[in-house]
Amino acid sequence: HGLEAPMPGVITRVMVVVGDEVSKGQPLVALEAMKMEHLIRAPHAGRVKSVSASPGIMVQAGATLVELAEA
Repeated sequence: HGLEAPMPGVITRVMVVVGDEVSKGQPLVALEAMKMEHLIRAPHAGRVKSVSASPGIMVQAGATLVELAEA
């Protein structure tokens, strides 16, 4: 399950690492777009499979930031 950037922006914070257990609604990545910070949250509980976001990088809409394995 991949979590994508909802719009182009700059990654400001990454709050998880590969292997982390996350709960539904937990913030994973913060993205700054249009002068606002958007939190990308876990849609379900699971384990972080991969993190392709890192602070300071510019991402396009639809770019996969984090991949979650189902709990």
